[in-house]
Amino acid sequence: MVSQVEARLGPIDFLVNNAGSAGVIGPIWETDPDDWWREVEVNLRGPFLCARAVLPGMIARRSGRIVNMASGVGLTAVPYTSAYACSKVALIRLTDSLQEATGQHGVMIFATGPGRVRTAMVDRMENSEAARRWMPRVCPDHPDYANMPWAPPERIADLCVRLAGGDGDVLAGRYIHVRYDFDNMRARADEIVQDDLYQLRLRTLPPK
Repeated sequence: MVSQVEARLGPIDFLVNNAGSAGVIGPIWETDPDDWWREVEVNLRGPFLCARAVLPGMIARRSGRIVNMASGVGLTAVPYTSAYACSKVALIRLTDSLQEATGQHGVMIFATGPGRVRTAMVDRMENSEAARRWMPRVCPDHPDYANMPWAPPERIADLCVRLAGGDGDVLAGRYIHVRYDFDNMRARADEIVQDDLYQLRLRTLPPK
């Protein structure tokens, strides 16, 4: 795929890993292991393989940017979508791990969250029998969910365009959700880096 794109369009300087799967719902002890793992493969192995394919060229040119489409679901415990949640939190960790390895070569890696966007994947998930059984609050007829605002796809597209143009380079390696004030984050980048914000960290008590 990468070779064909480069043959037609030239070197790849921007990659968005956007393909995803969110269909495995239910207790893990009732979930088919192959289905569970397949969801992790789509959401994690896919971005890994695509990044692995474009990074040698980016590193050689000392320029390039990658956006990994993560999710706020990866930042909280969601009992019945463990495959999706685990894959997305792993994708966020892959993002900052890659940034640590590629930043010195001029390559910038980001994780983003698009919010609740109307897609075919979301429609299937909302209307599935598994969701109605195990996650009724994410079904269209549940009042809490029905009142939750949709995020227009243009919002995440605009963020990706800005990241492609270099607006977020000072925030490379971090998680940027469309709900966040991106311009404020850029203005406070020094503070964010100093305080190690917008990254996965285990907070612990200091030793006695």
